[in-house]
Amino acid sequence: MAEIRLSKLTKQFSIGLSKLVEFLNDHGIPAEMNPNAKISDEYLPLIEAHFGEDLKLKRDSERVTIKLKEIIEMGSKSKRQETPDSASHTPVIANENKDEDSFRAVTDTWEEIVKIHENNSTVQGTVLRRYLHGLIVDIHGFEAKLPTKNICDSEDELDGYIGQTLDLKVIRIFNDTKSAIVSHRKPKREVKIHKPEDKFDQPVLCYVNWFNDSFGVVTPCIVLNSEKLGKINEIFIHYTCFEGDRKDIGDLEEKSLVLVSGIVKQTKKISATLWRKLVPSQDTIHYIAPFLGKVNPDSFGSNVFTGSYTGRFLTAYLSKPENPFIDIFQEAFNGTPRERELLFRWLRVLRKGLDKSIHPEYRQCIDDYLTRDEFYSEDVDLEKITTLAIYGELPLSVIRPEYLKVPFNIVSSFIERVTRELDKGTQLYEDCFIRIFDTLNTEVANQIHALKADSASDNLPVQTYGFSYSKSSSARAQDNRKQLLCTCCNAIEAYNIPDVHESSNVYGLTLDLLEFYKLCLNISETIDERIKVKDTLNTGDSFISSARDSIFEESLINNISIDLLIKGVSSGKMKFKSWDKVNGWDEITPELARYIVDSPSKFPAEDIKTIYGKIKQCGSIHKAYCLLNVIDPVDKDAELTQILTGLKGNFVFPYYESLIQQMQEDLLEEEHITDIRTLATEFYLPTQISRIDSIATSKRQTWIKELYDLSSNVSDIIYDSVYASILSHIKLTVRKYASISEQFRAVQDKVMPCPETWSEYANLDTITTGDVDKLFGYSTCRYCNEENKKLITELKRIKKYKEALYLAQLIGNSTKETVDLEIFNEVSYEVYINLWLEGIGAQHNEALFINGLTYCATDSEVVPESVYGIYEKCKLCLDKIEKDFNAEYRNAIIKLALEYLSPSSSRSHFQTYLAIVKYIKSHDSDTNNGVSYSQPYYGYAKPQRIDIDLGDEESNTDLKVALWFLDIGKKLSFSELKDYIVLFRPCQQQRVLKKVFHLYDKKGLTPNIANIYNLFEVKNELLSKIDDKDHEGLFDLTCRIVLYSLNKFAQTGSFEFEKEIFLDILMQQLTKNAKVKYKVEGFFSRCLGRTKARYKFDNINNYSEHQWFKCIK
Repeated sequence: MAEIRLSKLTKQFSIGLSKLVEFLNDHGIPAEMNPNAKISDEYLPLIEAHFGEDLKLKRDSERVTIKLKEIIEMGSKSKRQETPDSASHTPVIANENKDEDSFRAVTDTWEEIVKIHENNSTVQGTVLRRYLHGLIVDIHGFEAKLPTKNICDSEDELDGYIGQTLDLKVIRIFNDTKSAIVSHRKPKREVKIHKPEDKFDQPVLCYVNWFNDSFGVVTPCIVLNSEKLGKINEIFIHYTCFEGDRKDIGDLEEKSLVLVSGIVKQTKKISATLWRKLVPSQDTIHYIAPFLGKVNPDSFGSNVFTGSYTGRFLTAYLSKPENPFIDIFQEAFNGTPRERELLFRWLRVLRKGLDKSIHPEYRQCIDDYLTRDEFYSEDVDLEKITTLAIYGELPLSVIRPEYLKVPFNIVSSFIERVTRELDKGTQLYEDCFIRIFDTLNTEVANQIHALKADSASDNLPVQTYGFSYSKSSSARAQDNRKQLLCTCCNAIEAYNIPDVHESSNVYGLTLDLLEFYKLCLNISETIDERIKVKDTLNTGDSFISSARDSIFEESLINNISIDLLIKGVSSGKMKFKSWDKVNGWDEITPELARYIVDSPSKFPAEDIKTIYGKIKQCGSIHKAYCLLNVIDPVDKDAELTQILTGLKGNFVFPYYESLIQQMQEDLLEEEHITDIRTLATEFYLPTQISRIDSIATSKRQTWIKELYDLSSNVSDIIYDSVYASILSHIKLTVRKYASISEQFRAVQDKVMPCPETWSEYANLDTITTGDVDKLFGYSTCRYCNEENKKLITELKRIKKYKEALYLAQLIGNSTKETVDLEIFNEVSYEVYINLWLEGIGAQHNEALFINGLTYCATDSEVVPESVYGIYEKCKLCLDKIEKDFNAEYRNAIIKLALEYLSPSSSRSHFQTYLAIVKYIKSHDSDTNNGVSYSQPYYGYAKPQRIDIDLGDEESNTDLKVALWFLDIGKKLSFSELKDYIVLFRPCQQQRVLKKVFHLYDKKGLTPNIANIYNLFEVKNELLSKIDDKDHEGLFDLTCRIVLYSLNKFAQTGSFEFEKEIFLDILMQQLTKNAKVKYKVEGFFSRCLGRTKARYKFDNINNYSEHQWFKCIK
């Protein structure tokens, strides 16, 4: 973020400094009451939101003022034109192109005005016209402003002065705009003329306190005293008194140096009549030299180069090599002891702070001064001097070895200084490096101890996949360890001995360094981190380099996966030679083997041979066959023969498949090719056939794609031998198992070719309306080269009428009408009624509706009845008739159906009758006994009453039985029920039996088991009452078993049920359909594993039949 001065903001928004500072502080923004203070420009939107509206209003006001000024001036001109002098009405034409003489005349006039102002003399001027704040007067051809307050007390008096000649005083001039302000009144006090003794003629060096682009305050660098002016602490400066280009004032900052001349004392302040910036140069450097013995740099702390004017000036000059060398230290060095002491401090500060950027000649000059004996008296603290030299404030030559201790945080910079400032072979040079090695040894030992303690606290897992877990694995800890390794290497390199064994200090450090390096490798999280650690230990010493590579490879063995290892070497990130020690070669893949073959410069023949041997040893050579192509041809031939011979004796499909995928026919001998193809036909092909069948039966979403992928992955070397057989079996499998939806997906994904005709699709009977939608979807895929209309014929052929009509509807209305009529004429009413109910079929007649209400064989397949039985079909049909036509037509269809029904003659007629009665009664809102709806009735709140007379319940047994079953009728005898029991479906017969027992229990009567048992008496003549295609038998098997058991108990007082008895009951079940399936359910809890049961109750003789029944319930 950039910063902006408060003074600039006050000008921009035309507000006072105190108002701005108060606003900023109220909003938590720290700001000082100093126009030169700065704040971040990120606060500008906040300031503009608060003060911007006021600024806008002020600018609008100024525009109005300017307009008013023009109006006033125009009025003044009009008045002048009405005077006698303007009677001629001759227009005055201004000559805009002034010649050189006119320009000189204007310049001379301005200079005359300036002299009048300086001499405080009086001049005459003529009033020309009015302006907004007063009058415009002419002084020798120069127009000046005469404000109202300088001539009269009211603006109403101004017009009376126009044309008059007045005595005027020039009270203010503006050099930049060449304008002046005059007055006709005497000043309240005389302008004071500064006497020469009130001025300082010599320039004074000052530093800037603050400056707001127009004016500011500076402070003398040296306390300034005068008999006339007294002690001067602050001097006021104004931009109009700046010597030089005023554009240069913009970069004036705090603590900048300025040279002030012509200091004068005014009433309340001391001002400078002339001032200029002091730019560091060879002409101005002498101004700062005296302050090296007068200013204490320690008083500025760490901000000495930015917070002090002396530091800023010296930094600017000494950091530029192009500036010539001038000895600025001699004056302070030859001064008083105090000045010399301050110079000593400045030299230390400059040496340390500007060490990298200081002028080379000044660096040498500073070192020469700092080594002079005058700075070091007998009582000097040598330990402190040594410490200052260690930290760079003094040259290393002043160090005393007995006090030499090098902190670790400055070891790197200290090594650099030792090699630069001291001569190798000197005792001080040796002493410095001894201390450096001592410090590094201590730090390495501490790090080793910390890492070992860290590792001991946790069981770190093996880095199988390049991961590691350690408390010391943070990025900062890693960087610190790498920095320590690098520092140790730099120290050993800088010491520069031929062999580390020559020095005990270096050798001890080397051993600790290698141990520390090993620990760093072991806790590195990835192989890239290990490589970075290895590269950090970079030194020209042969002993360290050899040990470094050996330890690095040792850290990778069994700790890094084969994948990371091979890729790391092939990419050139690292080198590795210990392949014979690596395990886990069963993880090798053909891709990794290709990395090896494609990088011959990284993997020499020797290494490849070693790797091949390790892979062969673990039985994974089939994954790395390409390695054989780069070994000796004789060895390759022998190895391949051995591999193929092994496969003949023990064929392993994955082994063989991986092997042939990597083989190239042109690189093989003919006998090997023959053996490979023989294996393909004898073993590979049957295995692939088995895989095809397995994938097909899995029915995964992409199983067809998986099959065709098998064919596309057949290797070129065996393509001619097995491809045709594999593809043929895939096509047969798809025709056998694939649904239309799966085939469409395969065609869309371009797995299967697009068929030429619709008949080429297998299992077309699995098509759904969703599949039909795909033909008209957003996809641009074409599912068949034959037109979609031809598919209708195929769908009609396989009796997929719903899908055929749906497709015709998508093609067009005319096609839909034609196909709909064809299907209506071709299929039975039993089939078409379902199309009509679903709304896809539009044809209808009374016969169709009657058929829709009739119970048929397909209705007998629905178990239990509550899911979707004849009643649901009847209800849907009648409701749709009412919705499409009206209630009267629906009632007519009901009456027509009732006329042809004979409920007691067959189960189909009775079930139809039962459904119609239930439907009619469900619309009977006058009775609480009506059957309620479980489904909404096409949006109506309540069904409307159906006015159809079903007859008298007492005289109509059919109605009586139906109402009793529907819980509407109350009474029914056994004899009446017996004739109808077979007309109920088996699932309904269970309800009938339970209803009978419930009625006995409700009335507190003992059931007559014999009478109930006779209800389910088997008679051959009853078979005539069910249809030939009925999917259910005469009686419910479960009911007969329950009644047999109860009847047996009533006769013998005990309950025994044998397997043979069950079979006997089952054989007595009469039916016309051999495919009828029986289940024992509805009365019993599930019992696993029993074929025989015996129940005996204590005190059985004390139980009546009614009590026993209640117990069973």
